[in-house]
Amino acid sequence: MRSSTLTTVGDVLKTVFPRGTQHVASAWSSSESNGDEVPEHQLGIKHWQIIPTLPYDVFAFCAYLIDVTGLIVHFEPSSAVPAATELAKAPAKVRLSKKDRGYCDTSSKKWEKKGRPDLQTHLLWAEIIAGAGDTIRIRDHYRLSHEHFEKNGVHLPVPRWWTAAFKLLRIADEACKGVGHEHEITKEMPVYKRMPILRSKQSRKGILRSPTSQSDVAFVKADKQLSTLAAAADKGIVCVQPKGRVSQVGCSLRNLSRNLSITGPVGSVRCSWQVLSGLPRGGKIDTLNLLLVPIPYALTSASFVPCQHISEDHWGNFSINQKWLDDGQIARENLPGFLEQMIKKALDEVPSINGIVLPEYAIDYALFEALTRIANRASNGKIEFMIAGCSDNCDDEKVNCVVTAIWEKTEKDNSRNRRVKIISQRKHHRWKLNDGQTRYYGISSALAPFKDWWEQHDIDARELNFFQFRDNAVFSSLICEDLARNDPCHDILRSVAPNLIFALLMDGPQIPERWPARYASTLADDPGSTIITLTSRALVERANDYSGFARSNSVGLIRDEDGISHQLDLDQGANGVLVTLASKEVKDVTIDGRWTDNASGWYYQNQMQITVAHSNWTNKSSFKERRLEEPIFKTGQKLKKRRRN
Repeated sequence: MRSSTLTTVGDVLKTVFPRGTQHVASAWSSSESNGDEVPEHQLGIKHWQIIPTLPYDVFAFCAYLIDVTGLIVHFEPSSAVPAATELAKAPAKVRLSKKDRGYCDTSSKKWEKKGRPDLQTHLLWAEIIAGAGDTIRIRDHYRLSHEHFEKNGVHLPVPRWWTAAFKLLRIADEACKGVGHEHEITKEMPVYKRMPILRSKQSRKGILRSPTSQSDVAFVKADKQLSTLAAAADKGIVCVQPKGRVSQVGCSLRNLSRNLSITGPVGSVRCSWQVLSGLPRGGKIDTLNLLLVPIPYALTSASFVPCQHISEDHWGNFSINQKWLDDGQIARENLPGFLEQMIKKALDEVPSINGIVLPEYAIDYALFEALTRIANRASNGKIEFMIAGCSDNCDDEKVNCVVTAIWEKTEKDNSRNRRVKIISQRKHHRWKLNDGQTRYYGISSALAPFKDWWEQHDIDARELNFFQFRDNAVFSSLICEDLARNDPCHDILRSVAPNLIFALLMDGPQIPERWPARYASTLADDPGSTIITLTSRALVERANDYSGFARSNSVGLIRDEDGISHQLDLDQGANGVLVTLASKEVKDVTIDGRWTDNASGWYYQNQMQITVAHSNWTNKSSFKERRLEEPIFKTGQKLKKRRRN
């Protein structure tokens, strides 16, 4: 149906590709702009007639078009085609026969082999252009179809561009098999698959810290990865990222593709799929041993500091003072030795420690670097990643953030080549403490009751990072409120579908009846991720002492797609929890009948508590010496010194 006033297919084309389908964004080109860029007032339909060069752009357009039109609900998953008499009596649906699907898969293989779309794919794009004047309002078609049925006894077929959109999406998605999961460039690899790998190697800002000994590591701060794989599609409208798993429930774009996902405009949340420059250190190991360290173990109400009172509006701001790092058993000079003893004790039970996790706001960035060095040495170089909630980031900004270190495996994985990729991600929402919560944690003496207290935190631009840590597994991290709030990240998590999601909390006991378990269950169901929550022992104890509810020692919780919540208990005197997860290959299926061959599900196996004697880990010299010899480091083209506390 043609329209001069309603949004048309052509309008969507121009929205997704404002500079035409052949425009190459500066992120993909060797210069800031194309030399032959056409002024906007001179753009005509011819600038959209040729199919985009990259499958990522074709996917971006088709996925966006299907999404904004709601076409997904008019897609018939079955490849069976009813008899013509039956089809005529019912409103038409988008159907891809077995033959159609075979043609699509052949075209995708040709695109992957030759690096360009074949004739059939060009012809399908021509169907989109032919329908450029059609309105995208689906109900208008069905109204006309119903009127036609009343007069003639048969329904109208669906517009050809409907079917073309689904075929093109399938072709583009299949042409990108392995994207995001491949780390080394091969001779047979098409150019469009090489680009994400090359961009990853170019993203390094330089060495933050050089190795100081044979057992040390080189810290590499990664620049922001590509916010989208697409080049011509406007990232302010739609972004394309690789994919982890395929959601097995519902009917949406999330379960229509198996290799690519759309993540919305970059202005809402900038997503980065962190491709390693080198292989994941873990390879295809089937188990994952995690050491969860719920520090601090104790804190006073004085750690919650009011920093602004707005009495007439009954709210104020508060900050958190990490007093536990300046005094007590886990003061900063003791923490490296403490973690080293924890790792050694855990290695008495398991052959390797693969990951270490600390809760929200547990440490600062300087400590994070020190603990990363210790983790590398104490784990005998087998550590794969470390995640911690910090009070400042690797750009020296005072923010509530999660810092991630992920180890890269090189061809010569000796001590000098142990490279650790560092990236930080800010918390997306501020913590709000109401009167009930200040009573729950016994902090009313610090934060006046009968007010709403908002965390003092500079949210700034929101980011969400995805890390491939095994050949077939990806993880992402959230901070406290980010797990509870659907906006803006839950739809992205369901679209990209990481295998593991770590939620770092400042919260009370982690039991199935409380909010973390409820929100974790929704992500475990859709997209099938395994969720691991971790809070500090200190807030668990304060909640036990002041809330009036039954006591619990659970500092963490694991929820997987089996639907079972596993509490992670920490008895008095214990220091950490050693958790083992196991993976198994899963065959996710898209709603158009394609099976995944590179996905894994992660499932809880067992846990044990780790306890180390205080006399064994007091270490007051190593960390201080390291801080005094901190070198100048490079961030981009700028040189600066890290702040000394």
